[in-house]
Amino acid sequence: MFPVSFEPRKLGGISRDALVAKIRQRGTPTADCYPPLHSLACFRDVRCVKGIDYSRASWGGAKSDDRNFPVASHVYRHSFQFPQELLLAEREDALEYVAETLEGILLREIEIQR
Repeated sequence: MFPVSFEPRKLGGISRDALVAKIRQRGTPTADCYPPLHSLACFRDVRCVKGIDYSRASWGGAKSDDRNFPVASHVYRHSFQFPQELLLAEREDALEYVAETLEGILLREIEIQR
């Protein structure tokens, strides 16, 4: 996978979902990034190894709230990834097409916000 992280405020305020939708509309596949560990059910619901006291862990239950993990949560909300098969495409111009598509979308978004 090839992850992409961006700051919406620097790119016209576009959200991850809107950006991903526009990329997909132009025929380029994307995927969601792996979610932060604190948000996974096994950690959030503290379903780990039986017999171990997890009460002092920095995660689990209410402690797994995104507000307690601001950096990981921020990165996840502002990231997506391109699948490996796209990056290993036989066509030499595949990556150039992706870059041009992304550039075009972002330039239009920035112009709209001006």
